[in-house]
Amino acid sequence: MEKTVASGEKPGPRRRIIASPWTRIGLLIAGIEAILVLVGVIPRWAVVVIAVLALAAYFAWGRRAKSASVRQTWWSLALSQALVLFVPLVLWILGALVVVGIAAVAAVVLVVLILDR
Repeated sequence: MEKTVASGEKPGPRRRIIASPWTRIGLLIAGIEAILVLVGVIPRWAVVVIAVLALAAYFAWGRRAKSASVRQTWWSLALSQALVLFVPLVLWILGALVVVGIAAVAAVVLVVLILDR
């Protein structure tokens, strides 16, 4: 695969990844999507399905695109979806921890009530 430079990109030595406009676009998309998930506008399962499909498409077709701009666009999309995929996962883990915490408190209260009798 021929490596060409996308428009707006400067060839040369490696630079910090955050300096790339493609990275900033991916982070912006991920941030907006994360806020929409947290607010409840986008359901968690929808985010998971969309992220899996977008990542699969990137690895199947996006990496092999002939145009550097198309490859960078696919990469930016894949980055945003990989990042936003953490939002529902973290929410599910936190929800499970809350349930475990409530169950632990209930068990302690039950023990205290039984021993107090």
